[in-house]
Amino acid sequence: MNSIPLTRLESLVDELLHKLDIQNASQIDLEYIASSLGVGFTYASCKSMAFLEKRFVIIDERLQPLEQREDFAHELCHILIHTGSQLNLPDMLIKLQEAQANKMAMHLLVPTRFLIEVIESGLHHHVTLSYHFRVTPFFMKRRLEIFKQKLQQIQYQKRLTSTLAHPPTFRREDSCV
Repeated sequence: MNSIPLTRLESLVDELLHKLDIQNASQIDLEYIASSLGVGFTYASCKSMAFLEKRFVIIDERLQPLEQREDFAHELCHILIHTGSQLNLPDMLIKLQEAQANKMAMHLLVPTRFLIEVIESGLHHHVTLSYHFRVTPFFMKRRLEIFKQKLQQIQYQKRLTSTLAHPPTFRREDSCV
């Protein structure tokens, strides 16, 4: 399974973790990552949010620790991949940015390379994996769905490539006409 090609987003996360010398799931410390990237943060009794220009994240301290971690990753990802403010953006663009931050947060907290290593070691159930990666079971289940879709897409591409490389031949006597 190690020969799975990484998407651009997966490669970006992989390069970031490599640059910060993060080599396994237990080393994914969002406070360390944020500080290393010059992003400030605090915990407060308000909804989690990111201030892109100020490179600052507020994490809702009322949430459970794993939910705080997921929110932190989401808001940090906004700072890493977006610019400006959502205040004047149309709803469609806000939804797009939220989806992008969610997807990157999933890859930051559960990087594909680390997920492959853990699955190959024998861990498969989303609850067990959620403990390993320190995310909620719901978050892990969604991340696994994305990973399974990736594997299915790779299998489909292999079959398609094989079919195109060796197209079936048809003889005149095989036709219905």
